[in-house]
Amino acid sequence: MTYGQYDETAPKVIQFTGVIFANDSVSIVPGVHVYVPKGGRGTTTNPYGFFSMPVLEGDSIIFSAIGFEKTYYIIPAHKEPNSLKLVLYPVSYTHLRAHETPEQR
Repeated sequence: MTYGQYDETAPKVIQFTGVIFANDSVSIVPGVHVYVPKGGRGTTTNPYGFFSMPVLEGDSIIFSAIGFEKTYYIIPAHKEPNSLKLVLYPVSYTHLRAHETPEQR
C-alpha cells in the first residue's frame, strides 16, 4: 500500500455518539460508563446523558451504571462517513422489599 491509499479491510473509525435514557423513555441517565474492553478506552455520559467517543467497526461496547443492568452493543459495519448515533434504554433492576410477615403489617 502506498501513501494515500485506504486499506478496505481495515475497520473504519466511527465517532459514536448517543444519549442514554432510562426505561421510562423520558429520564436521561448521567454518569453511564461507556467502555470498549478490547481497546481499553471509554467515556462517561455527561449530566445530560450524552456521550461521544471514537470506536472501530466491530468493537463491542459495554454500557454500565449503578442501578441499571449492563447493556452490550457491537458497532456494525457503517456506510456513513461521519458518525453513528444510538439511543439506549437500559432496564433498571427491580427494587426488592424485605419480606413482611403478617405480624409486621
